[in-house]
Amino acid sequence: MRNKKEEKPLTLSDLAQYTQKILLPAIEKRLEGFVTKKDAEKFASKADLTIMELDLREEIKNCVTREEFNERFDQVMTSLDKVIKNQEDWRQENTMQAAQNRRFNDSVCNHEKRITKLELKLKPA
Repeated sequence: MRNKKEEKPLTLSDLAQYTQKILLPAIEKRLEGFVTKKDAEKFASKADLTIMELDLREEIKNCVTREEFNERFDQVMTSLDKVIKNQEDWRQENTMQAAQNRRFNDSVCNHEKRITKLELKLKPA
């Protein structure tokens, strides 16, 4: 323990000196990472945030909901089904037409051979 005789009373000038030399620099050092008034002026105000919120709410109203998206997706898929069905029908018809053309070509070739034989027999020699 300290002896009371050794301690001298703290004067106002001692307190001011202690505050200037030790306390204020320590406080300033601790406040370095904090926002200043000048920094705070750059931040959005409550009014700015309210305006932004209203704008966002308006944009959200214009956005498509999940139900609307699913409904439109179903419409697109239904249309795509029709297109694919038409394409399959066309492909099947094309395949049938190609087979019919081969049969006609075979028949024409057969007729040409028979006509050629008949012409050769009927030609006066």
